Amino acid sequence: MAVVRERIILRKGRRNGEKKPHRIDIKELSEGDSLLVEITIDKEKDLVYRCLFEPEQLAGRRSVAFRVIGEEVYWLSNLQPKPLLKQQADRLVPAVEHVEEVSSQRRGGKQGSKERKILVFDEKGNLVSIYVSLQNAATMMNLRETAIDKLCKTKRSSFETGYYFRYWWKVLHFDITDFSMTVRQYDLLCSRNERLRLLSGLL
Repeated sequence: MAVVRERIILRKGRRNGEKKPHRIDIKELSEGDSLLVEITIDKEKDLVYRCLFEPEQLAGRRSVAFRVIGEEVYWLSNLQPKPLLKQQADRLVPAVEHVEEVSSQRRGGKQGSKERKILVFDEKGNLVSIYVSLQNAATMMNLRETAIDKLCKTKRSSFETGYYFRYWWKVLHFDITDFSMTVRQYDLLCSRNERLRLLSGLL
């Protein structure tokens, strides 16, 4: 059993009266896991909503949904998670995010290649989240998949969130649960690994 953290940053245009509710995919959670949700409603005001779902509240569910009206978060399906303070959330959440590898399905039911994990770094370059796939990252961060893919490749920060996104290289020798990793350190590690790969190909 573990406490799994999901961070969501709302775009300014989606804070009030959304036509569709926000949905958090929880299919990848293991039985007995708790879910800690951190929703950044307004970055400039440092307005963050935090709550905890106990395992019994998540049993049999594939997702949980919510709406934001003004500065209030409303959970659908009569869900009532436990509100948390930042200090409580920091004590509860371990360094490990839920990062199980999942396979994508192509049209026609054929098995596709495994999704690549997405690393998310905050404005200061600190690793804050790991998502199982590009689609999952796009859903949780309220960004387009194409936008995150482009940010991963160009290594620029997001104009909307200020965050940095990177694809995870499985061949890299670093502990994926080490949340002291910065985006600069990760880029240097990638660059070093790529040089080694090219050199080994020449030998």
